Amino acid sequence: MVDGLNAIQGEGQPLALLVSVHDAFPNEWKRFLEADAQTGDHVLELPIAADHFPYLARRNGLAVTKASFVIMLEPDLEVASFEARLDLVQSPEAFVPAFGDGCMVASFALGGVQPDVWELKIADGEIPEALQSDGALDPEKLAGLALILHYTLD
Repeated sequence: MVDGLNAIQGEGQPLALLVSVHDAFPNEWKRFLEADAQTGDHVLELPIAADHFPYLARRNGLAVTKASFVIMLEPDLEVASFEARLDLVQSPEAFVPAFGDGCMVASFALGGVQPDVWELKIADGEIPEALQSDGALDPEKLAGLALILHYTLD
């Protein structure tokens, strides 16, 4: 069956899982919106589990090759690019405007990692003024966060 799905999808092309972070992880989302008291950073812990993936992927094994984060902004809000870090990779990536108005995307190449608890961090000094209120992320300016996980079957 895996060979059949790979043939349909296209050899070497990853599958994708879309996760609405603010819905799937409401407690983590709430903590992300609150700045760390010591550093001022905004840290999102994502408990990505194998159970988030379809049964076939769990049964046969999977490897996550890329994680794309999509910040959904309030309409007509223009925001400059800014950097974020994912604990699985060494280099930060920039959230850049995408899909027209209201979205910013940052994609991280992962090279085939397993589901685990991942951490996305936006440092205090990286938050654009257009997204701030009192020096921290303004929840009124963020409509949500989506995570697109690209994965392959083993």
